[in-house]
Amino acid sequence: MALSLGAGLLLHGDQPAWAVAGATLGVPLALLTATGLLDRRGAQRLPRAHCFEHGMVLATGAELAAHSWQRLRPFEWVTGGYRQTPVHHLQLRTLDGQPLFEFGGEVGWAAELVAADELPRSLQLLDQGSPVNFGRVTLTPEGMVVDGTAVPWPTIRRISSHRDRIDILHLTARGELRATIPCQDTPHQRVLLTLARSHMPE
Repeated sequence: MALSLGAGLLLHGDQPAWAVAGATLGVPLALLTATGLLDRRGAQRLPRAHCFEHGMVLATGAELAAHSWQRLRPFEWVTGGYRQTPVHHLQLRTLDGQPLFEFGGEVGWAAELVAADELPRSLQLLDQGSPVNFGRVTLTPEGMVVDGTAVPWPTIRRISSHRDRIDILHLTARGELRATIPCQDTPHQRVLLTLARSHMPE
């Protein structure tokens, strides 16, 4: 209504004052309206993820694509440091490593969905004696293989996740040794930690 009033004053005002009033009222409103429409169209083009128990539907504009969790790899890490608010990231990549979608902010709920789907499958493989790969770490019934080095379960003292890395502390003939793996190289981090801690010595 205000936009129409401003346009009417601008086009049909007999006095210069009416024209000025119309321009003052109408032009900013026209710019705001156009900006809002552009923002809305831009927002509609942004991909949106609709998550379910066994997968997600990725909506980009009018296009929909379904992806099962089994066909995706989640990578979870935290950025931000001293005097900065930590920012949690959860990036979903395809099996060949291509980034598909990234969650920001509170990502725990999405990470738990993916982990709940993957954990029983990985546990079953491990119980059957098959290795389970997590990027640079592979779990076997006998222990871990970290960057090609075998680390038996009895030698592992601690495995911990930090903002951008996973630390594995284990004993060797030369004493304690720490292996560090970047989180951005480690898919299914939550499943890895759960399985590893359940197989470590008490």
